[in-house]
Amino acid sequence: MPMKLNENNYSYYIYRNLICLAILLHFGYTLLMGILHYGVPLLYNICSVLFYIGMLLLVMKKKRYALAVSLIHLETICFVVLHTVLFGWNASFFLFLIAMASLVYFCPYRSPYIPYLFSILHMLTFFLLHEQIQGTMFSSLPAASLQLLFLCNSFGSFLTILYVAYVSNASADIGKEVLKKQNESLL
Repeated sequence: MPMKLNENNYSYYIYRNLICLAILLHFGYTLLMGILHYGVPLLYNICSVLFYIGMLLLVMKKKRYALAVSLIHLETICFVVLHTVLFGWNASFFLFLIAMASLVYFCPYRSPYIPYLFSILHMLTFFLLHEQIQGTMFSSLPAASLQLLFLCNSFGSFLTILYVAYVSNASADIGKEVLKKQNESLL
């Protein structure tokens, strides 16, 4: 029987699951880069898996949600920039910058504007990267590898967006429950 989310454990599950999603995505990229024999991205993704495992412990033990979300945003920018420089624009790593814009719904900060600042940072990174990388290819990838990277990036980005949509729906349900309880207490 699935556990019903409430206000007390809602944040914990959101951020834990978001970090677990990042671990799974980077583990998948670790396997992919190992199979394709790309050393630098392989090492980066191994380090990212370890980084997110450490962040998972940070969330589970210390409940440091704001720090975790900030680090997720910054790591995503590093991931996209490095991989776009290595594989070119057509590998579509930029899709993760677009997917991360949906994380404005996660606001563990005191100020509700901080997630929007991160979204602006993602947009700036997107446009600057596009200007610098578009048309130049730093590595010559076989068409099959390029297609595989595109598919993986598309899948990972859509998975991120779908998770945010699911969590937003759960958040709305919790909000409705809270409002019902408040209304009942007023009667």
